[in-house]
Amino acid sequence: MYYRVLQFWYSLLVLQLQIVLSSSLVDIHQSHFNNTIQKTARSSICEACSSLHQFVRNTEPIQDDGSDILYFIEMEFGLDHNNTEFRLVVDTGSFDLWVYSSSCTNSSCISHRRLSRDHDNIEVLSDTNFSITYGQGSVSGAVAKGFVRFSDYTLAMLFGLAQNVDDSFTSFPVDGIMGLGATTRQSTGYDGVVSALKKQNKIQHGVVGIELEPAYGGSGSGSISFGDVDTSRFEGNITFVDLMSDTDMWVIPMEECYVRGVSLLLENRTALLDTGTTLNILPKHDALLIHLELVESNGTLYTDGTNYIIPCDTNSTLEIAIGTKLWNIPPSGYIRSNYSNLGCLTSIQGGDILGNSTWLLGSAFLKGVYSVFDLEDRRIGLANLGSNGINPYKRLPSINFTSQLFCKIRRWW
Repeated sequence: MYYRVLQFWYSLLVLQLQIVLSSSLVDIHQSHFNNTIQKTARSSICEACSSLHQFVRNTEPIQDDGSDILYFIEMEFGLDHNNTEFRLVVDTGSFDLWVYSSSCTNSSCISHRRLSRDHDNIEVLSDTNFSITYGQGSVSGAVAKGFVRFSDYTLAMLFGLAQNVDDSFTSFPVDGIMGLGATTRQSTGYDGVVSALKKQNKIQHGVVGIELEPAYGGSGSGSISFGDVDTSRFEGNITFVDLMSDTDMWVIPMEECYVRGVSLLLENRTALLDTGTTLNILPKHDALLIHLELVESNGTLYTDGTNYIIPCDTNSTLEIAIGTKLWNIPPSGYIRSNYSNLGCLTSIQGGDILGNSTWLLGSAFLKGVYSVFDLEDRRIGLANLGSNGINPYKRLPSINFTSQLFCKIRRWW
């Protein structure tokens, strides 16, 4: 396979879209990942929220920020049922539960809901602090203990009150993070959400079932079930795959990748499944190879080395082999949005943030499946979405970046 690269400057006088271009929610102290992202706030309407509990008692709505960028759950702190609801990102790529503290007065905090140290039944520990570094920036503060309420649960927990927050979180359209990483402990050493639920006999099994429903083309509401799965949300059997033995992240082996039914010979790959990341971030070699195959011999591919633009009418099949099954990503799943007159931006990025053999599969992949994160048996389960759901892949409105350098790639056969 031969190709030539013609470089040129392509400038657009447009407003910059703040979009997640890599994982903002991966704890670098734990997993050594590093990249920078931006997010933008939009409103969300949850039309299906009131009907969720008819299926599973311990199921809570997961809402979308309105642009398929991030997904959050609502949580209250304290025992007063009139307390403010905080929007927390559902993040399987990190471990800690935290919200903004009222003692934080910089711009990154005052634009969000903040929790007071004097809040109902909240006690701040004088001798314990927390500090986390994400791809987007760092967060630190005090550790508090008290009651948290979500779904049908009232849970005694320790959590972080963020007092020092990087400025990059200013446009973060939520009020904190609920980490659901593949470990029983937060980085502070205290119980995580799932292990706390299990220890306090709120659930029988240390599992979480998740469906991410996109805002575009749907109600904007998915679901998260604690201690069980919501069988109304998927069809057929769940395919389980054991975690890699040397990780405290949701990393599983991945057998192969196919384009138009042809193997790309990508062997010895692993995949991190992260609900807190929007796009799929692949090693640069793998991302380039996949896009070259997607556009075929008569297609034109543009890239700046990270983002990819392909013809909007690309219809090649893309499949990932995980476990004993092929998981199909249709064109509507990997074509994200129009990009000026060059073509369409994809949901696949190139970036070696996890090394040269690990894929980061974010919500761009996960919204096409029902996923189960089993903390007890250290495994991940995947299943086909139920037929009563909507098409999980819906092309987004046109977006543009300012002043990007793209390379035009043509194949020579």
